[in-house]
Amino acid sequence: MNNNEIKNLILEARDGANLGRLADIAVELSGYYATLSEQFGDIEIFRAERWLDIRKDVKSDTVAEKTWLASKEGQEWTKLRIQLKYIEKIISTIKLRLQVARGEAYNQF
Repeated sequence: MNNNEIKNLILEARDGANLGRLADIAVELSGYYATLSEQFGDIEIFRAERWLDIRKDVKSDTVAEKTWLASKEGQEWTKLRIQLKYIEKIISTIKLRLQVARGEAYNQF
């Protein structure tokens, strides 16, 4: 899995894929979401331990948080968090488009 695959799916959904393909895209994105969530969870566990170590060496929680976010793992944590949010939003949008199409098919606006 790489970002290009996810971006290509998002672009395909945005560019007006047919309804069946939209449903397939939502399923594929859900799979990516699950994989990224697992990676995020692993970093989140590491974050708790690392943050406490950082906090021992600095004067405030804010400095500890900024130090964590500046680390390699902190940057990966931020990247995954953002990816998860935009995948979640795209899946939600696809579901809305499918729901609207279903309503239109039954003349229920």
